[in-house]
Amino acid sequence: APPGASQRSTRVLAQALKVDLGHLDRPTSMLGLFGGTGAEVVARGYHEKLLRRLGAFRSRWTDEALAAAVAGALDDVTGGVAAAGQAPVSAVVALVAGRRVATASLQGARC
Repeated sequence: APPGASQRSTRVLAQALKVDLGHLDRPTSMLGLFGGTGAEVVARGYHEKLLRRLGAFRSRWTDEALAAAVAGALDDVTGGVAAAGQAPVSAVVALVAGRRVATASLQGARC
């Protein structure tokens, strides 16, 4: 992936974190584009935050719930960067679960 980009299989990461994602549609993957001073911290933390959210909810995922999980994980990780006093980060993320795509971006991020 180019600098500032992150694409990982959610299944591989979920296994490493011991998070069960058997209830999600397949194939499942996420992609994120991150920029700014704290981008590396956000990129690393985002995947874990999202997987923890996805693993915690064991029922059928609605489109709205998937979108909320993607956006909520981004808010979680960028809030930590802001609290640490680091510069603002640009981020655009997408989760593909089966035939559905959920996206989120930080205010001001452009692709």
